[in-house]
Amino acid sequence: GIPLLSLVWNYIRRPRVDPGILTGRNIRVGGFNLIFLTENIEMLVESLDGCVECLCKNNEDDPINGFDEMLEQVNAPLVGSVFPFRGIDDGTGGAVDALKALRSGDTVGKVVLDNSANPTLI
Repeated sequence: GIPLLSLVWNYIRRPRVDPGILTGRNIRVGGFNLIFLTENIEMLVESLDGCVECLCKNNEDDPINGFDEMLEQVNAPLVGSVFPFRGIDDGTGGAVDALKALRSGDTVGKVVLDNSANPTLI
């Protein structure tokens, strides 16, 4: 049978992630649910290869040799716009303009708030 007590114990002890802590540390977690593809290995391999291809700036003439090499070739995120964290005293610029840009739907890449004028320790 199924070791029910062991399953419950492992469920209770599982790692937990607090999104508030991740956001404060500028960490993102993403995932894929490909479990349904385990019955179709050919499609699973094709899907995973597509994921790797999207992450890497590799070309077909230069094959990837191992996971470490793949990590070295991962593209940096595209920064589309940078706004100062604090705007001008009249309410323009800064986070207000960044939010307006996001709401417009016209942004491409990351929208970054630059707080280098007022660095804080975490």
